[in-house]
Parts: sequence; structure tokens; C-alpha cells
Amino acid sequence: MYVLNDEIRALGESVIAEHEELAHLKHPVAPCRIAYMYSDKDKSHRGRTVYADTTKVSEMMQALTGYDFVITFYGHVVDDLPEAPLRILMYHELLHVGYEPETAKCWLIPHDVEDFERIITRYGLYWLEEAQQKQEA
Repeated sequence: MYVLNDEIRALGESVIAEHEELAHLKHPVAPCRIAYMYSDKDKSHRGRTVYADTTKVSEMMQALTGYDFVITFYGHVVDDLPEAPLRILMYHELLHVGYEPETAKCWLIPHDVEDFERIITRYGLYWLEEAQQKQEA
């Protein structure tokens, strides 16, 4: 089941507020509209567990929902994560949201080396594994 989630929304808004490179997501004139969702379904891609993902909403669905993007956290793998790795995960997902305030254009930014470099430089290469080990200890 997929549901809108206020806790995930609050996390997203908090992460946007603390990272200057995400300031374009809170532009006052034509902000990029993001739905924050939770799913109790497991998801994998190419045999690897998916913790979260970001999806660009089609024009037709934008008319129905009012959102430009959907960020989904997959519950079974994120339910027990401490706040720090959840914040990093949200930061990573928000880096996929492209927005140009002058034209009010939104687009999905694919994974790239710069995205991973920012996260590794800021949080370390094994940020998720370290958080899981701390949680188990």
C-alpha cells in the first residue's frame, strides 16, 4: 500500500532547509511540488534492495494530483533506520529533483558521479552499512 506520509514530508522539508544546494526546491514563486510517500511493499532493482526512489509525475497525473515528483520510502527496509541515514537517504532522493525557477520547469536528474561524490564526501562511503551496524549493536 502507498500512502502520503507527513513524517517523510517533514524530513524532506528539513533536509531541503539545511542544504543550500537544494534551495531551488523552496522557490517562493513556482515551487516544485513533491509528494512524500511511504510504501509497505518491498522493492528491488537488479537484485538490490531499493530503500527509496524519486519519480517524475507525468503531465496528466500532475493535473490529477498537483505534484511534480513523488519520493517514496519503502517501509520494511527503512522502518528501523536511525534518523541520520534517513536524512542522507532523503538528501540523495532530493538531488534527483531538477527545477529551474525562471522557467518553472521540473525534470528528473539521473544518478551521476557528482551525486555520489557529494554523499561520499559528506557522509562517507559506507554510511548506510555503518548506520545498520550501529542499529544492530
